[in-house]
Amino acid sequence: MTTKHAPGSYHRVGGVKGTLKIRGAEKQFEKDSTFVYEPTYRVCGPRDEVKEWLKKNNKGDQDVVVKNWFSKENITKSKEIKKLYEQQVEDSNTDHFEKQEEKKKSKNQDLSVWSKLWKLYQAQRSDDKEVVTETKVEVSTIKSTVKSLSDGEFLNVSSMKKNGEGGVVVTDVSEFRHLSQDEADTFYRVVYKPETKSSVKGVENFMRNYGNVRETQIKKITDAISSGKKANISRGKSPSRAPLISPKRSKKTKGEDDLDDMLD
Repeated sequence: MTTKHAPGSYHRVGGVKGTLKIRGAEKQFEKDSTFVYEPTYRVCGPRDEVKEWLKKNNKGDQDVVVKNWFSKENITKSKEIKKLYEQQVEDSNTDHFEKQEEKKKSKNQDLSVWSKLWKLYQAQRSDDKEVVTETKVEVSTIKSTVKSLSDGEFLNVSSMKKNGEGGVVVTDVSEFRHLSQDEADTFYRVVYKPETKSSVKGVENFMRNYGNVRETQIKKITDAISSGKKANISRGKSPSRAPLISPKRSKKTKGEDDLDDMLD
């Protein structure tokens, strides 16, 4: 029965047991110039101990084996042995990299599952199931970004992503619309391009990351933007206790209507 070895994996024989990787051979050669790696039987160790193992296990002609194993001397003198050695090192490095990537992927999947479970748990605990759970790191970043805007600066959220990235600080807002029509309101500093298709999703992602916005409120705002209406968000009071959209004005301009009141 043939033993299957992982790429670049060698069994340490002699006084010390274990598994070594061929990608660490150069360090072994520096520590012990007699250290060798036998590629046919995938064993390694000090030269005398490997020879003893080969003799004890009747593993071929030792003269041939010694001539072809990987040693500091052989990989320097023989181009053919060096080429085989370098190929094994490359295979070992590739295998190591792929396993590390698999671990990262598995870890990310585990975190994703826990994140979903946590959100479900939070939703079940909430008296109002429509409240969107905040992600503290992202919310903190979005809020601090808005608050830190200088005079004449605005946050364009037209292309904001689900994770809160993608907001761009702009100064010329002649082609933009404000989320609030009140210049004293925080959301007056948040803008979007009405003709850009991604704006609806961008505004939605902004509100979710900013936090404490109901699903019904988000839907009404995004529906309004989709239909060409002008959202007029007010953060003068707590979003869970006050209207998110300003009351209707008595006079409306076609395509520029404010949303209906969004009372709790």
